[in-house]
Amino acid sequence: MEKQNRYIYHYCAAQDNATVSGIAQMTFRIVSQDDLNKLKEVVRQDLSFKAVAITSLSYLGREHEDFAAQLRAGEPS
Repeated sequence: MEKQNRYIYHYCAAQDNATVSGIAQMTFRIVSQDDLNKLKEVVRQDLSFKAVAITSLSYLGREHEDFAAQLRAGEPS
């Protein structure tokens, strides 16, 4: 079974005067407005929270990253 290497983000989403935050594991990297819209849809489906905006987004890393191997190879982390 092949490992799925998902991108992990911490997000905060807003709707009117309410906010919700959490950890999202995405199969794609967020680089565009369309990607943010996909994240808002995930929040809506998973939490029944109709996010109007993503007010903060932090990249936390990827699953199955081997930081020790990167350090041995001299790659920046």
